[in-house]
Amino acid sequence: MSYAIATSTIDTRAVIEPLIEAAWVSLGYTADTIEWPNVHFTKPGNGLWARVSYTDQTSNPSDYGGGVVHNEALCVLQIQIFAPKNIGAGVMHVAADKFRATFERQSFDAGLRFRAVQGPSRIDDSVWAGVLLNLPFEFLEDIPL
Repeated sequence: MSYAIATSTIDTRAVIEPLIEAAWVSLGYTADTIEWPNVHFTKPGNGLWARVSYTDQTSNPSDYGGGVVHNEALCVLQIQIFAPKNIGAGVMHVAADKFRATFERQSFDAGLRFRAVQGPSRIDDSVWAGVLLNLPFEFLEDIPL
């Protein structure tokens, strides 16, 4: 399956975001503790929360024979998991492992193929401890001729 260039970002997010939410909720957290791109979010006072972002989309044209030309699009889904500094890193790593198990080297019906996950790497600020996962994925975009 491939996506129209005009809608590929929206269409791929429609596949990915329910998977993120399901993995997070399966750990016992609520969906309102996920910070989605460009959506108002209030950080919880003392519990885990996750931030989702999409970065680094690149594409290269390709021809699979038969005259149909596609872009092979490569993107990076970033999931950051935060916890108050005083509850330990273990809970963040349990969540990171859940996301790795959900996405690493998995393909989904909509033609999304995830590659090896990079991370978790450490995030630190004055209030929150955190870990970052980079989840590269690819899909095809139709090129209108």
